[in-house]
Amino acid sequence: MGRPILSICIATYQRYEVLKELLEEILSVHSDEFEVIVCDDHSTDGSYENIKDLEDKRLKFYSNESNVGSIENVCKLLNYGNGVYLLYLNDRDNIDPLKLPKLLSILRFFDKNKVAFARCMSIIDAKKDFTIFASGRESFVEFSCRPHHISGFIFHKDKWESIKNRAVFFKEQKYGDWPYTYLYALLSIHNSGAYIWNDICNIDRERIDFTKVRSGFYLKRKDKRIWFMPAVQCRELCHAYKFLCRLSVPQDWIRDVICNRYDEALRNVMIHYSLFVSLPVNTVHYGLKISENKLKNHTKEILNGLFLWKHAYFFFRKYDSDIVAKINKITFSIVKEYSDIVYQDWLKYIFSSQTKSKKSE
Repeated sequence: MGRPILSICIATYQRYEVLKELLEEILSVHSDEFEVIVCDDHSTDGSYENIKDLEDKRLKFYSNESNVGSIENVCKLLNYGNGVYLLYLNDRDNIDPLKLPKLLSILRFFDKNKVAFARCMSIIDAKKDFTIFASGRESFVEFSCRPHHISGFIFHKDKWESIKNRAVFFKEQKYGDWPYTYLYALLSIHNSGAYIWNDICNIDRERIDFTKVRSGFYLKRKDKRIWFMPAVQCRELCHAYKFLCRLSVPQDWIRDVICNRYDEALRNVMIHYSLFVSLPVNTVHYGLKISENKLKNHTKEILNGLFLWKHAYFFFRKYDSDIVAKINKITFSIVKEYSDIVYQDWLKYIFSSQTKSKKSE
């Protein structure tokens, strides 16, 4: 077998049941164009012993001598891949075996067109399979420091290895919970990135029902703040700005990235916050509670927005007045949008109350 076009890289820890199921599905595809790399973070559940009967030359299993943590394990895992492209998956994730050949054909096209990195999206676009962003400003603004779960991220192996200090990004969480998006920032300056519009790597469907299972990783963490909380969103914005300013790129590129991420962050902590908190996957998995009192929830969302705006304002006014002006404008626009949502919400509540009152009479 020559060099495969794809290395499907799977990080695992203490989940051999779902891991074995995932491997069986992937290896059911008869093709020498991909290999499967598993890196176990020193599990004690006999992960290797329980999957070693999967005899397949495309499967390679590595195990860390000690537990290095999930983020650092990702870096070690990707280093083991030999394919032209490296695709990351969690052991609990899914990849559609029927659509894997399609992914391989897309990656062959990407290789010919020098695409350095990509992201599999669960969004299906009937009109196109992928969108390629030009190297430089277009890719930089689209991909730099944009928080996404790592499942479905793809790196060109040669470009991955060209980042000599890449291991630093995955150690001690100095670059937050999304260090790979910082690598995308580095690569995008001189390389193209892409989205793959298909559910080949369906990250919305997981093999573990998190509405019933508490997060062991979260329970061990000292910092109990989750990604959609304003303090975390603010922290990531500040980290991203300091990092991007160290790169040799025009300041207006950086302004575009920060303002786009601020817009997304403010929407997360205000407009979408109650939705995130109320999802069973979060209420159970992280032990969160959402109030049934809508007034309390709306008040919380307003405070979230004020927190994020205040800290962003005082941080960026030390560095860039143009960013301050833009985040003020973004804040006004989103607060107005949020107010309209709350207004409609209360109209529904009042109408519902009046209807119930009439029925009781």
